[in-house]
Formats: sequence, structure tokens, C-alpha cells
Amino acid sequence: MKRWKNQKSIDNWSDRMKKYVYPALADKPIIEINARDLTAILIAIWNTKTETASSVLYQIKQVFNWVNLMGYCNHNPYEATKTALGKQKVLPADKPPTLASVKLYSLNIL
Repeated sequence: MKRWKNQKSIDNWSDRMKKYVYPALADKPIIEINARDLTAILIAIWNTKTETASSVLYQIKQVFNWVNLMGYCNHNPYEATKTALGKQKVLPADKPPTLASVKLYSLNIL
């Protein structure tokens, strides 16, 4: 498992989880969390905050790796979530994205 480099890394990790993951999933049993849940969390930022979204998804992968290792669950929705979200696309910078454009980019329609 990955070791922390410094306090800033710990704080960033914790802040991202608190902002993006915990509000939606903190009370849901880990064995019930699936790719649909994770996609719902990440779709809004997948193409607008690409680095943050990728970091959050990687962190979720690490959490599931750990809980699998400890025997708390036997699945990791990381790959299915990554497939569902598709390749990240940088949205045009000339104007702020709309909800519809983010969804269309996320679904690989544009």
C-alpha cells in the first residue's frame, strides 16, 4: 500500500474524500457501493476538474483494495466506474460548461 509523503498529502486526500465521496456515500455499507454510485459522484467533475476527479477515483480504488485485503468486501468498482465515465475530455475554455455539455462529453457523444 502507498505510504503518505507528508502532511499536505494526507490533508489533500482527506479533503477530496470529504468534499466528493462522504456526502453521498459515508453512511452506505462498503459492500453495497457500486460503479453506479461512484459514477454519480464523479460525472459532474470528470471533464471539468479532471485532475481532481482522477485523484478521487484513484483514492476510491485504494480504499477498495484495502477493504478487500482486510476481508470486508470482495469487489472493487474502480474499473467499471472508469469504463462508465470514459476518457476524460477537456471542455472548451472559452465559456463555462453547462450541465448538458458535461453529460454529453461524459457519455462520449461529443
